[in-house]
Amino acid sequence: MIEDGVITATSVEQTNLEERITDLYREFVDSPLSEGQENLVLHREQHVSYLHGGLQYLPSGFIVLDSSRPWICYWIVHSLALLDAPLPTEVTSGAVTDFLALCQDPEGGFGGGPMQLPHLAPTYAAVACLVTLGGEAALSVVNKQATLRFLQQRAVAPEEGGGFTVCEGGEVDVRGCYTAMAAAHMLSLDKHALAAKASMVQYVKRCQTYEGGLGGEPGNEAHGGYTFCGLAALMLVDQAHQLDLPRLVHWAVHMQGDVEGGFMGRTNKLVDGCYSFWQGGVFPLLQKLMPDYLAQCGIPHTPSSSSSATATAPASTAADAGSAYKASSRGSQAPTSSSCVPATDDASCGGGHVSGGDGGRSHVSSGDGGLAVAEADVMRLEGRDPVMQALDDLHRTKGKAEAAAEAAAAAEAASRQATQADADNAPELYRKAHQMLAASRSLQEAVQRAADNTDMMEATAALLCTQHQQTDKVTHTAVLEQQEADSVEARSEVQTASEQEGSCPMLYNVEALQLWILKCCQAPRGGMRDKPGKPPDYYHTCYCLSGLSSSQNYGRFVLGPSSNKLVKADPLCNVVKHRLVAALDHAKS
Repeated sequence: MIEDGVITATSVEQTNLEERITDLYREFVDSPLSEGQENLVLHREQHVSYLHGGLQYLPSGFIVLDSSRPWICYWIVHSLALLDAPLPTEVTSGAVTDFLALCQDPEGGFGGGPMQLPHLAPTYAAVACLVTLGGEAALSVVNKQATLRFLQQRAVAPEEGGGFTVCEGGEVDVRGCYTAMAAAHMLSLDKHALAAKASMVQYVKRCQTYEGGLGGEPGNEAHGGYTFCGLAALMLVDQAHQLDLPRLVHWAVHMQGDVEGGFMGRTNKLVDGCYSFWQGGVFPLLQKLMPDYLAQCGIPHTPSSSSSATATAPASTAADAGSAYKASSRGSQAPTSSSCVPATDDASCGGGHVSGGDGGRSHVSSGDGGLAVAEADVMRLEGRDPVMQALDDLHRTKGKAEAAAEAAAAAEAASRQATQADADNAPELYRKAHQMLAASRSLQEAVQRAADNTDMMEATAALLCTQHQQTDKVTHTAVLEQQEADSVEARSEVQTASEQEGSCPMLYNVEALQLWILKCCQAPRGGMRDKPGKPPDYYHTCYCLSGLSSSQNYGRFVLGPSSNKLVKADPLCNVVKHRLVAALDHAKS
C-alpha cells in the first residue's frame, strides 16, 4: 500500500493485517522455509470434510446465494477435483448433474437455480461443474444448440458498444465476455464468431486502464478479477496481443503484497485470498504471451527453427532498465515481484524504467520501447538483491533517526529550563525550546516507526521468500527458441487452453504466494478464507486452491511437503485439465 501519511480506515486495517501476518511468519525468521515444512502443510482432510458439507443441506444464511446455486456446485466440485478427492458418499455425481439440469432454461443457458432467468455467470459455472464431473451423463446435459442461441442473444452489436450482456436487460461487462467465451470453449461452440458478433476484442481493449489492468467496464478502475476475465477472453480467441502487455505486466506484478505475499485486487486495497487465482492466474497466461510482450517492448525477435536462433535487445536496453528502482510503497526500498525473465549478461526485460521517490509513489518513465520494468527486476539486472537493499535502507533510516533523537534530547532539556524561566523576559528562548521539544517528539516517533519497520521487514513474505530460483536459467533466446519449437503444438493447445509449460519462468514470487495461502488462508477446521480473522467460505476455498494449483503447476515449485501438490487446472477455464480434454474429445465424437 502506498504510504502517503493520510490515515484512513483502509490504512489502519492494512497496518493491523501486517502486524498479524508478521506474527504468523516470525517462526520462519531464523530458519529457512524448507526446514519448517511441518508448519506448511495443506490440510487436505479438513478441507475435504468442509467441502463435503456444502453439497447437501446448507444453513438458512445461504439464502442470499439462492441465485448462485450452480456457483456453489462449481466451487465445491472444482475444489474437490483439485484435491483429487471424491464427492461425499451421500451425494452422487448423478445427483449434482440432475440438479444442474433443472437450472437449464429450455431456451438455452442456465439460471442461478431452477426456474430462474438464464444468466451468463451461472451458465459458465454449470458448464464448468459438468465438465469437472465428467462422464456421458454430465456432458450430455447441456443443450448445445439452445446454449449457442442464448450466447448469440447476449452479444451486443458493435454500434451499441459491443460486449456481452449477462442476461436479458442486464449489464454489459468484461465478466460477461469471459463467461461467454469460456462456456463456448468448453462446449466446442464457435467462440470466434461469437466474439466477432459482439465486437468483443474492441470492447475489452477499451476496458484497459492507464494503470495497465482492466476494469469491469470502459472507464472503471483496474481490478484483478476483471483483468483475468478480459485477458482470458481475448486469449480464447487469440487476440490478447492487442492489449498493452508491458503496462499490464507492470500493473500485475505490483499487486503482490511485500509483507503478505498474497495479491490485492486493486491499488491500495488489502490482500485477499481469492486473488491468489484472479491475480495469480494472470501470470500463466502472460507466460504464453512472452513473444508478444517482448515485441511490444521493442526487443527484436527473429523466428528460427535452428538451435542458433537468438533474440537480442538493443545495447541501451539493459542500461535504461537498470537506471533506477522504485521506492517502496511504505517509503523505503522494498522488493516487489520476481523477474519476468532471468537476467542474462546481454539482454534485459525491456527499455523503460520505473523511478521512485515522491513520497513512495512510483511512476513510469519511458525508455526504448516504452516498457515499464518491475523494479526488483531492475535491481537483479544490476546484480543487487532487492530484499537486502530494502533491509539495509531500513537500518540506515533507523540509525539516522536515532542520531537525530539524541541531538533533540538536548532540546528537551532546554525546553524544561525555559519553562522555568520568566517567559516575558525570554520569549524567544521559550518559543524555540517548545519547537525543539515538538521536533524531538516527532523524531522519537520516527525512531520507533523505523524500528517497527525493521522488525516487521524481517518477518515478511518478501524477505522470507527470496524467490525460488529456477535451476534451469532460461534466457531470452531459450524462451523464444522453445516457443518457436512448440509453435505448432501451441496452436493446437490453445484449443484445449493448455500452457507452454517450462518455456518461461513466472513473473511473480510463487513461493511467497504459497506461503500466504498455506499460513494465512487455511482455516483451522477446514476451508479457505479471505485473510486471517475471517471465516472460511466455499468461494474463497475454490479460488485459494485454484491459485495454489496455478502457482505450483505453472511456477514449477511446491512449498512444503510434496503432498501439498494439487491437480493441474486449465489456466483459461479453471477446470481440471484432464477433464477439459475429455470434454473436448466428447464434443468431437
